[in-house]
Amino acid sequence: MSKAVTNVPSLPPVPASKRCPRCTATKASTEFHRRSRSKDGLAPWCRACVSDYDRARYNANPEAAVERARLWQEANRQSKAAISRRWAAEHPEIARNAVRRWNAANPDRVRKIKRDAQQRRRARQEGARREEWTTSEILERDGWQCQIPICRCPVDRSIDPAAEYAWRGTVDHIVPISRGGDDTPANLRAAHQTCNSAKRAWLDQEVAPD
Repeated sequence: MSKAVTNVPSLPPVPASKRCPRCTATKASTEFHRRSRSKDGLAPWCRACVSDYDRARYNANPEAAVERARLWQEANRQSKAAISRRWAAEHPEIARNAVRRWNAANPDRVRKIKRDAQQRRRARQEGARREEWTTSEILERDGWQCQIPICRCPVDRSIDPAAEYAWRGTVDHIVPISRGGDDTPANLRAAHQTCNSAKRAWLDQEVAPD
């Protein structure tokens, strides 16, 4: 018989409830953050008291709080990225809206990020085998149908890219250049912009495994 998860040292069993010494209220264990190094597996204060403390500390000296956060993020880039990805996966709509707001508030930085990405892509392309091609040629060859396995739907050639950018016709590298693919018609296919973006730098079997 396998052992219960609660026997794992890093995740000690937690009580059903606990008294918060700050607000003196007894609350369910779900109202406390988990803390593996605590004997009961829970943080000393409840979530509400932690939030109140953090808010008061920030309001007392916003500049110092921002600097502390910046230093932590610089020293823990991988942890910060993992936390951000996990939060975005759990709150997709909020994350998308946050990105839209940030893009609207920082147009210059958005342009710089796109320019930098294009420069990195061009640098990778310089090392790839290349042949001349145009987007219209690839779309015509593939019958204006998205060739990415997760879609396979027609591309409406009447769509104005400026009006409905997500569904306009684009060209996808079957094997991404970043993973050794060539910039040739044999390695290209028609795709919706939104499908192309969703595929990112993955291979077909990674996007839609058998």
